[in-house]
Amino acid sequence: MLILLLLLSLVPPALPYSAIPLPHPPSVFTLPPSPPSSNPGFSPYLVPLSPAPTKSSAPPVPYALLDMPPAPPAGASLPFPIPLIVLCSDHTHHSPRSNPSASPSELAELSDPANSTLTRWLDFCYESSGVLPKVLMHRFDLPTLYRPHVSHVLDGTGPWYAGPAPSFSISAARPANPSLVIYHTPGQTLGSLSVLPLHAPVAATGGLLPTSARMDVFGVLATCGAGILRQARSAEELGGLVDEELAGGGVEAVLTSKGGVVRLSAGSSFGDYCREGAAFLRKFSGDEEEGPLNKFAE
Repeated sequence: MLILLLLLSLVPPALPYSAIPLPHPPSVFTLPPSPPSSNPGFSPYLVPLSPAPTKSSAPPVPYALLDMPPAPPAGASLPFPIPLIVLCSDHTHHSPRSNPSASPSELAELSDPANSTLTRWLDFCYESSGVLPKVLMHRFDLPTLYRPHVSHVLDGTGPWYAGPAPSFSISAARPANPSLVIYHTPGQTLGSLSVLPLHAPVAATGGLLPTSARMDVFGVLATCGAGILRQARSAEELGGLVDEELAGGGVEAVLTSKGGVVRLSAGSSFGDYCREGAAFLRKFSGDEEEGPLNKFAE
């Protein structure tokens, strides 16, 4: 019994990740979200940067972390490396002046940069896998305390590409075999980013579209101060960009910030999803019985 307890103590606690069921590997994971009041952007996700290995002896698939939970899981270790962290929105990093609802922990972070959410995740990734992630964030939303740790500051509207393993070099020029495409979300603040992983059939779009009329549509639209019509055009523009990159296919599920995972119906493209969502926004009247994605999502 003592030996069994000793062995169990050597097994690291399971990470609080949930695999998103997809028809083929590698998996995509969702993490417990940050408090909604302090995270207007993504719920955090882990997306693969390489295809699934064909041999059991192959190294584990590397992953990119899209935004961050408030803290790494205590006492856990990573079963795979995370060479990229993409901060897709301003997350919890507003100053107290611009974020009156900041929690005490967020205010404490502002006064202690060495113990910020980002530095804790960088330490966690390095200690558990030996890989120090590159950090990407748009200049428009880059807080002062993160500047020493953000290795790639994005400017303009993109798109930007992460190259193949092992370097995952970041460039505005499309490499031969990109692993990730990052877009400025059209019509939203420059710091708002959408991410297209090219080794998983998903797209991460944050709060671009409401996923049902029953959710807080106005809360989703609040991320776009230009109004409902501009939000609708934003969806159509991003749908066109992603369909062009993937030749109209390749996305089976959409990772959203407030509605979880939306699965597209067979035969529909990401552009179809965006156009139908845009059509809903245009005729939005508060009718709770009409969902925006009835035609193209299950």
